[in-house]
Amino acid sequence: MALNKKNSRRIVVDEEVFRYRVSATSPDDDKNFRLNVTVQCEAGRSRLEVRGLITRDFWLDISEPDVKTNEDYPVITPRRVRSIIQQSQ
Repeated sequence: MALNKKNSRRIVVDEEVFRYRVSATSPDDDKNFRLNVTVQCEAGRSRLEVRGLITRDFWLDISEPDVKTNEDYPVITPRRVRSIIQQSQ
């Protein structure tokens, strides 16, 4: 079953067309979110699922005195999705 075009994004890697979707779980007790990335060839062949990537919500931490860095708030960008696809091939 192919990813729904309405709920996924298109990305081209090495002249092959893929669709991907990023979803998040509810925050745990430490306010960490687990991100899931699903990638599928647009032709509907193989499917790749990456689960358990952890991130935090910047706005939940803004009032805390701790110094946070960008590494505490990873974001799934098309560049990272492209890297995941290339590593899986």
